[in-house]
Amino acid sequence: MAEAAFQHYDDLLGTAVDRDHTINFELIEPSNLIDLDAPFSEGEIRSAVKHLPTRKVPYPDGFTAEFLHACWSIVKSNF
Repeated sequence: MAEAAFQHYDDLLGTAVDRDHTINFELIEPSNLIDLDAPFSEGEIRSAVKHLPTRKVPYPDGFTAEFLHACWSIVKSNF
């Protein structure tokens, strides 16, 4: 059973491919690395949500961006 499950997902997802580009974090200044660890602000999240196509579903929960726009004041704390 475990082998069948593994084979199913291996066929579905395939194998990893080498990336064309990588990031060498040693080349980034330490003062800039701090920003990479900072949490997203509410404004940044709101801006990203506002730019989503309205009738597309960005998450597996099935909520469209149109729903997120209309109910932002209620759902924003979930982000």
